[in-house]
Amino acid sequence: MKTPLMLFTRHARALSLLVGATAGLTVHGLASVIVDDPFDYLSGSSLPGQSGGVGWSGSWSLIGAGAAGTIQSNAFTAPSGYGYSTSSTSLQLTPGTGNVTARRAPSSTINLNPTSTQTYYYSILFSRVDSDPSQSNEVVSFLSMTNSSGQELVRFGTNSSEGLNILSTTNAGSANSVNSAANIYSTGTTFENAAQYLILCKMELNAAGTADIFSMSLYPAAGSVPSSEPAVWTLTMSADLSGTITNFNMAGTVNVGAVNFENFYFGSTYASVVPEPASSRLVVGMLSLGAISFLWRRRTRR
Repeated sequence: MKTPLMLFTRHARALSLLVGATAGLTVHGLASVIVDDPFDYLSGSSLPGQSGGVGWSGSWSLIGAGAAGTIQSNAFTAPSGYGYSTSSTSLQLTPGTGNVTARRAPSSTINLNPTSTQTYYYSILFSRVDSDPSQSNEVVSFLSMTNSSGQELVRFGTNSSEGLNILSTTNAGSANSVNSAANIYSTGTTFENAAQYLILCKMELNAAGTADIFSMSLYPAAGSVPSSEPAVWTLTMSADLSGTITNFNMAGTVNVGAVNFENFYFGSTYASVVPEPASSRLVVGMLSLGAISFLWRRRTRR
């Protein structure tokens, strides 16, 4: 015969399992996020001094004569398969008389010569507003990583022809670069003003003497992003780099127009920067809850 204590114990155990399964419905991969900032600050506020997100050391700074970094009301649409939510605000960077750079330091530096292989992923939503895409000196940095002296070590962005570009620079100053042939902003001869994209990047860092591997792909908002790491990236390059990354930057050169960013995510797994949509997690969670409930009912009948 079941005593009240036995029934209470079984109910408590089942409840703990249910709570655990429900907790699993949160965005998985968050434990692997190293730094993030969704840029969900108050619309109309300036970027310098903002300190939201996790994993940072200090707040954002802005570099560039006459440059502006403003939080604006601009909702992004993400490709299907992208699980992070978007807010009603995003960051807009606008050059002044020179380039514009938004800079912030992660709380932990990144060694380009780790003792064992370290893999990092980065994703950000991006759009650009430019009435004249034919000008020279229109380079965008989705993510530029610099050392304590301000030297750029790795950059994921575009080249002056508006194709995708990965650039790496050794401490000695020699550069490696790879470009895509496609112009990512245009369809034929029509400029896609304010078209929205998800930028996805990967770094595989190895010990000194072994080449590091850098990859990047772009996904239009109207498309979809894979649920697991793509087998083939749009761009891939390798270079044996050295140095220490101390700052993350997003930037645009003087003629780039306005560039918009939302949902800055940098992590150690693919799922940390491209989590499954909530609907997919809900299905898995409900199946888990159903199985637990079935087992619980069987136990209480004994």
